[in-house]
Amino acid sequence: MYMHTYGNDNAPAVLLLHPMGITADKIYEIIGSRFKGDYFLLIPDMGNHGMEKSEYISAENEAKNICEYLDEHGLTDIALLYGASMGAAVALRMLSHSEIKVRSMYLDGAPIAKLGFVLTRLFAPVLIWQRGIYEKNDKKRLAEYIERWGDDLNDHMRETFIGFSDASIRNIAQVCVKGNMVAIPEELQRHTYMEWGKNEDFAKKSPKLARSLYPLAHIVVRSGYNHCEYMMKKNSEYIAGIEKVLETARAEGV
Repeated sequence: MYMHTYGNDNAPAVLLLHPMGITADKIYEIIGSRFKGDYFLLIPDMGNHGMEKSEYISAENEAKNICEYLDEHGLTDIALLYGASMGAAVALRMLSHSEIKVRSMYLDGAPIAKLGFVLTRLFAPVLIWQRGIYEKNDKKRLAEYIERWGDDLNDHMRETFIGFSDASIRNIAQVCVKGNMVAIPEELQRHTYMEWGKNEDFAKKSPKLARSLYPLAHIVVRSGYNHCEYMMKKNSEYIAGIEKVLETARAEGV
């Protein structure tokens, strides 16, 4: 884990955890740089992403490394914990580290429920196949990714995917398929927002399970959107939603 920091280190801490294929610098560009308030942004490159060249091992391992960094640097009070996809799984695993106080949380495309047998078997091979598409620069197959995320993010993901090892891909796949059902304290549930695109695989089971496990959380399934797609296609609205969760918690003195 390689931590990037941005902004005033005396301001409230905001931790942003990237999804698979997107590095810390790019998440800062897409989300962090657009925050209107004065915050201290912490954005780690997790295993096999950006500046972190070591293998991605597990969500638990990434959570442990991040929490150790926060503890060592006296940054244990987190105003907002944000995670998308793989990053959402890591965010949930961080909650078992009692030394870290999380005041609000925003999760996009969180793999909470365990996927079915077929998807579990196919997830890693599909990701390796996706890396092959990027390696071959298959324009026909890349058209779907470009439509979903745009040219710039697709080019960024292509560069990141090409650098992935088979081991990292298999380990990331495990994070996504095995489920991440963790306890969220009631106080944090009230300041937790979870969203999925209705067209994504994780939306088949995870929102229903989340409503059962976290009845006080705010849960939205966006019709017409795929996995982490709303982030790019409605970026201004997306950022405003994240800021609202953060500011509501702060206004209520959480």
